Amino acid sequence: MPHCECNEKPLIETKPCKSHEKKCVSPVCKTDCCKDEEVLDCCTPAYQRLNRVINGWSDIVTGTASLPLEVNVTQEGAFIDGVHTSANQDILVPTVDIFETGLLVNDNGVGLVSLPTQSASTDLVVDLDLSYFAYLFTNTLRYSPNQECGKKDQIFAWLFDTANENLEIFQNLPDFNLTTNVNRLSLLNISNENLTRLQKKQLAALNNFYKISIKALAKAVSPRREGSIVQVCDKHGQKWLVAINTSDSDVDIVNTEFVVVAIPLC
Repeated sequence: MPHCECNEKPLIETKPCKSHEKKCVSPVCKTDCCKDEEVLDCCTPAYQRLNRVINGWSDIVTGTASLPLEVNVTQEGAFIDGVHTSANQDILVPTVDIFETGLLVNDNGVGLVSLPTQSASTDLVVDLDLSYFAYLFTNTLRYSPNQECGKKDQIFAWLFDTANENLEIFQNLPDFNLTTNVNRLSLLNISNENLTRLQKKQLAALNNFYKISIKALAKAVSPRREGSIVQVCDKHGQKWLVAINTSDSDVDIVNTEFVVVAIPLC
C-alpha cells in the first residue's frame, strides 16, 4: 500500500441533485489525458472505500472475519438473512442459479456459495470466500440509482477467469443492460451473427470489464493474498480504481479465477 498523509482540502465535491428523476452524468476523462498513474491518492473517497475491501479480505485470510451464513428461503428466492442493500432490499444468496439464465445447456455461471446440503444445517457453504465478501460489500454499499449523483465512490464488482475468459457481475447494472445471469462466456459461445442487438451491447460492456481486469491483474502484486489496489484506464479513456484478488483465500488451489471491486474515477 502507498504511504500518504491526507491534506486539509475537502475530499468530496458533490453536485446537488434537485430530483432523482433527472439523470446526472459525470464527466468522463479524455483518452489523451488518461494515464495509469502509479502514485495513488489514499485520501480520496474511492481509495478509502476500496481500502475497506482490502481490510475485509485481509481479515478473511487471517481467519478473523465472520461472513453471514444464515439463509432465508421464500417464494421469491433464497436471501441472505439479515443483510440488505442501501435501499433496504433483500440480497439474493449468490448460488450458481443467479449467475445463469437457465436457458442454455452450459450457462457457465460460477456460484460463490452453496445452499445447505444437510437437512440439519441452515448455514450456507462458502465456496469462494474472497468473492463472497466482495459480493456482500458491493450489494450492501452500492448506491441505488436515485443516490448516484455526485457520488465519487460508486462500486462495481465481478468475478473473472483467465483460463476461459469468463466474467460474471455481482449486481444488476441497468445502465449497461446487464443482469447477474448474463455472463461473458455464454455470450462468447454464441456466433456473432446470432447475437441480438441487446446481446451485442451486453458483450461490449462485459468485454470492457474484462480488459480492465486483465490490465489490473498485470499491475497487481501477485496479487497479494490480501489484495492490491491499482489504477487503470479502459479503452474509452475512463479511469478506474480497482481492488483485485484471487477468488478464494485457499492458497493450495491453482487459481485462474480473480475477483474485482472497481470504482470509475473522474
